[in-house]
Amino acid sequence: RFLLSRYCPGLTEEMLKESLYVVLSEHYALSIAGEKEVIKAVNIGKQDAELLQVKPGMAGFIMFVTGYLERGIPLWSAQVLYRGDCYELHNEYSAKGTVSPVKGVWLEVKEV
Repeated sequence: RFLLSRYCPGLTEEMLKESLYVVLSEHYALSIAGEKEVIKAVNIGKQDAELLQVKPGMAGFIMFVTGYLERGIPLWSAQVLYRGDCYELHNEYSAKGTVSPVKGVWLEVKEV
């Protein structure tokens, strides 16, 4: 995850032992409005396959995420590659203006 440093000066690795969302909202008083996700199916390449302990070419998905403050100001971006055989992704969407601020992203991990 990449954060815009101007919104969280002095952020340390020690602070990130706590929830990132707690640090951003409580320590920096940032009001996180939500995030946008783009999910794409991919075949996992050789280098990533080694890291994920799967065979090259195995199905996976990549998620591109941008987190926003109020008024649509981007705060973070992330690119995450997932194995296709052990994750379920659950998204919930609501009518515009009715979504509560993002508190976290939940993924269900299944044992292989």
